[in-house]
Amino acid sequence: RCSSPSTPSGILSPVGPGGSDSHLQWEERQGQWLRRRRLDGAINRVPMGFYQKVWKILQKCHGLSIDGYVLPSSTTREMTEGEIKFAVHVESVLEPRPQPEYRQLLVEAVMVLTLVADVDVDNIGGIILIDRIVHMANDLFLQDQVSLSQNGP
Repeated sequence: RCSSPSTPSGILSPVGPGGSDSHLQWEERQGQWLRRRRLDGAINRVPMGFYQKVWKILQKCHGLSIDGYVLPSSTTREMTEGEIKFAVHVESVLEPRPQPEYRQLLVEAVMVLTLVADVDVDNIGGIILIDRIVHMANDLFLQDQVSLSQNGP
């Protein structure tokens, strides 16, 4: 099975010929990740300290954009990082996703971005397109899977 970034429900779908035991093990392992992402996304689970980390990112850029919904950096001047109102505001940008596993990938991408916010840098750019980062990562993953299936056993 192959997926395009425009169909996020297919993210992490294996590519290449089936039949080998290692391929079946790979599919089972990926199926576990997909189930976990679906579950975490469906119940809106986020890692500990997620909203505080988003707040720190927003202090270093102009905003975060997900599928056209923008969380502006001005939010950090209107709310504190620990306010429930801030968490609700962040969720309003994450929530409109029809696929819970896609929502979870967006959360994971934001968590990776928080590593940049932890670096002693004042500014990391304008509006950061989180959905584009996820789609580019998916493209790289699919290219990697195609090359593995061509060079594999």
